[in-house]
Amino acid sequence: MVDGGWPEDRRRRLWGDAWLTHRVPLLPDAGEVARLTEGLPETARERLLTVAHDVAEALAAACRVDELEETSGPWDPEQIAEHEALDRLADELTARLAAYALGVTACLPAVRAAHGA
Repeated sequence: MVDGGWPEDRRRRLWGDAWLTHRVPLLPDAGEVARLTEGLPETARERLLTVAHDVAEALAAACRVDELEETSGPWDPEQIAEHEALDRLADELTARLAAYALGVTACLPAVRAAHGA
């Protein structure tokens, strides 16, 4: 956690480190999503778990692409193939974030019903 009252400190607390490198807001991790979706109808729960997983997968790919690109020296064929595959997945990050937002929005009535809101 970032302590302090400066605007940058507050932004980092709210948005997380992934915002700095990939413009991805701080989202609940898979365990937190599983816990938060307990008691929901199975279709809503599965949808939320899926979209959360999809974003995490694309973010992990983007992070690995960054690691590969920091590697000095020539790449071997395996690194080239890995980079190409991960780069395609990382390119889906924005679309996956949009799907996450749509999934959360679509499941709000089920969440409200399950939690009496």
